[in-house]
Amino acid sequence: MTTYLIIHNIGEIDDSLKKAFGKNEENFTTYKTILSIHLDKFKKIVDQLIGKDVVLTFDDAYEGQYEAILYALEKKVRCIAFIATDYVGSNGCKDVPIKQMTWDQIKTIHWKGCKIGSHTQSHPQLIDFTNKQERLITELGYSKEILQGTINDKVTMLAYPYSLVNDAVIQRAVGAGYTMGFTALNEEISDVQSSDVFMIPRFLLTEKTDLSKLGKLRKLKLKTYDDNDYWSKDNASHGMNEKFKVDHLIRGTHITLYNEIRKLKPERILEAGCGTGKNLKSMWILFPDKVLGGFDINPFIIDKAKNNLVASPVALFVSDAKKIKLGDNQVDVVFTNNLLQHISPKNIGKAISELIRVSSKYIIHSESCYFRNLTDAPELDRTYHPSPSFAHDYEKLYKGKGTFKWLIDNRDTQHKYLESVFLVELKGDKIEKN
Repeated sequence: MTTYLIIHNIGEIDDSLKKAFGKNEENFTTYKTILSIHLDKFKKIVDQLIGKDVVLTFDDAYEGQYEAILYALEKKVRCIAFIATDYVGSNGCKDVPIKQMTWDQIKTIHWKGCKIGSHTQSHPQLIDFTNKQERLITELGYSKEILQGTINDKVTMLAYPYSLVNDAVIQRAVGAGYTMGFTALNEEISDVQSSDVFMIPRFLLTEKTDLSKLGKLRKLKLKTYDDNDYWSKDNASHGMNEKFKVDHLIRGTHITLYNEIRKLKPERILEAGCGTGKNLKSMWILFPDKVLGGFDINPFIIDKAKNNLVASPVALFVSDAKKIKLGDNQVDVVFTNNLLQHISPKNIGKAISELIRVSSKYIIHSESCYFRNLTDAPELDRTYHPSPSFAHDYEKLYKGKGTFKWLIDNRDTQHKYLESVFLVELKGDKIEKN
């Protein structure tokens, strides 16, 4: 089981802040002596956490956490920052007047790989609102919406202020769409765990923490990411069952993809990695007189696609993108939508070669290019790392194979769900080597 450590302030609390704390002298003393860690000391702790099955969690978004989180991420130590949205960019709340991170800093740490969770809207004792459901809904729901709108990503984790929680709070958290809830234990690191995902314990990390206990934590198990093994099993079907209960959302990148295919005037169109068939469903409507086909490596997913396209003439089959079950030059256009980003660097060349082989004219891709390359996929829970993803140099991969053209270039956009769209017009001599 993963061990979660909780950190509050990073940096020194000097006596000049005592006046700002006012009558809250006890809080001042607590932060000065217990809840603050000097940055240099923190870095030494992080160095000892490398490779451990540990997640550092940061409460309250104090400004000093910014540099600390960036350092931890650089060392590949996982981090979650829990944000109380009312205080972002301020000098803190009345009880703890410590300067907070700005929204730009929060977006930066998220872009670098830090998960963002909610610490509610105004950091209240949630159990006080057991009989005030509207306030409870606001604290949990509004903060979640603000965070998601700011970072353009899902927020599914909640840290209870003061670690005070009851069944009513958990019920509202579930209703608001959270999937994990975190408490805090004022005790030394131990092997205490909880089977309740809404009562996940965190151990306080201070400068006085017995660092020898860090060496006793279970090491993070790593396994080499295998494309076929991961996507041909239940990992790929996670969340797919409900997808077609709502209409497929057409984004700007989809419109560009579809319009470009229209301009190419193909007769035969193939989607590689078609999933449950959402793009092919749109294609069938847009191009009813064309020959359409799609494949996916997961038989369960293909069954879902067949059900979703039951009345259509779309040909669906199970196949590996690295060994497509089609002959040479069988289609005019092959397209992908978020397929290549899930193929590891060691296999991406094989997949590209197969796409080139089966297409006689064009290949068009809509792929996220934001991700940092990963050489190993940690065995993490899905809420922390939903699926292994990779950034590839597509221009280099297609060098010598045809004319490469960016249609939408979002490579520098700090949003992992925003795809780039690019077209390759294949050369007559497709076998030219890179």
